[in-house]
Amino acid sequence: MLRSITLLSLTCLLCVLTTRSGASVPDEPAPGTEVAIIGSERVSFSELPAATQTELDEHQRRYEQRLHQLALENRREQQAILEARINNLIDSRLMQKEARARHTTIAELIKQVKNPPVTDADVRDFYLKHAQEFKQPFEAELVPITQYLMQQSLEAGKRDYLAGLRAKYAARLTFEPLREDVAAEGPSRGPADARVTLVEFADFQCPFCARMAPVLERLQQQYPKDVRLVYRQMPLEKVHPDSLRAAQASLCALEQDKFWPMHDALYADQKALNVAGLKATAARVGLDSGHFDVCLDSARTLTAVQTDERAGIELGVDGTPGLFVNGRFVNGAVPYEQLAAMVDDELQRVKAGSRVAAVHPVTAQAGAAAQSP
Repeated sequence: MLRSITLLSLTCLLCVLTTRSGASVPDEPAPGTEVAIIGSERVSFSELPAATQTELDEHQRRYEQRLHQLALENRREQQAILEARINNLIDSRLMQKEARARHTTIAELIKQVKNPPVTDADVRDFYLKHAQEFKQPFEAELVPITQYLMQQSLEAGKRDYLAGLRAKYAARLTFEPLREDVAAEGPSRGPADARVTLVEFADFQCPFCARMAPVLERLQQQYPKDVRLVYRQMPLEKVHPDSLRAAQASLCALEQDKFWPMHDALYADQKALNVAGLKATAARVGLDSGHFDVCLDSARTLTAVQTDERAGIELGVDGTPGLFVNGRFVNGAVPYEQLAAMVDDELQRVKAGSRVAAVHPVTAQAGAAAQSP
C-alpha cells in the first residue's frame, strides 16, 4: 500500500511539473510556420539559424535529465524516510524491552551509555586531517572541533549501545532497501565473488573523494573476503579543472596493470594533477613513460571516461563521491561506521536469503578492468 502511494505521489508530482509550472510547454513550430512580420515581409520558422534546433534539443535534453534526477531523488528520499521511521520504531521497542528486563527506566538506561572519550590528541589530529577546510589557526578552532567530536562521541555511544541491543534481542530490519541497477564495470579490487560490491563514482581532484579513499581501504581490510570495490570515473571539470586529465591518467595506468598504485598516488597529492605532475606520478609508480605519454593524449581514455560519466548521470550522481553498496545509493563522503553497518546489513540479508542482485558484473575486456587482491 505504501509503495502504491509513493508511486502515485511521484506520478502526480511529475504531472504538476510538466503541465502546471506556470505556462504550458509550446509545441515546436512546423518549418513553414510564420513567426514574425517585418513590414510586408513574412518570416517563417525555417529561416531561423540552424543552431536554433540544436539549442532546442539541448534544452529538452536538460529538461528530461532534471525530471529523471527529481524522480530518483524522490524515490531515495521516501525510502530514507521509511527506513528511518522503521529503525526508530525498532530502537524504541528495544529500549522498552531492556528497561523492563532491568526493572528501570529508559532515561536511566541512556545515562548508563558509555561514550568514547575525546582527548586533546583527538582534537589536534582532527584539525590536522582537515586542515585545508579550516580558515583559522588551531587555537581558534579548538572549541568548535571539541564540541563536534563530543557530539560524535555521544552518537557513537548510542549507536553502539543500540547495536548491542539488536544483537541481544535478534532484531533487524527486513524491509527491502531501494536497489538500483549499477554495472560493476571498471578497475576493481577485492574478490570477484564478494557478497558485497561497492561501485564508486569519483573524481581524483575532489577533496571528499580523497577523504573516502582511506575509509574504503579500511572497509576492505576489515572484510577481505566479502567486499569488492569498483571505481568509475566522474570528473567534475567545472569545479575541478584537472580532474579529467587525472581520470585519463588513471586509465593509462590501468593499461599497465597499475591502476590502484596510481589511484592511491593521485589522492595522496591532489596538488600535482596537472600534466607535468601526472607524468611525475606515473614515473614514481613505475609506469613506462613513453607508453603513458602517448596514452594520456589518446581518444580511447577520453571515451572511457565519458562512458562512466553518462552512466553516473543516468544513475542520478550529481556530486562525488557517489557510492552504490549492492545497488544501495550512498551520497557523498560518509563515516566508516555507516558503511560498515551497511555491509553488515547486506551480509545478514544474504545469509537470510534476501535478494541482493542490483549490481551486475560486466565481462572484462583487455585493458578495461583490473583486479588486485
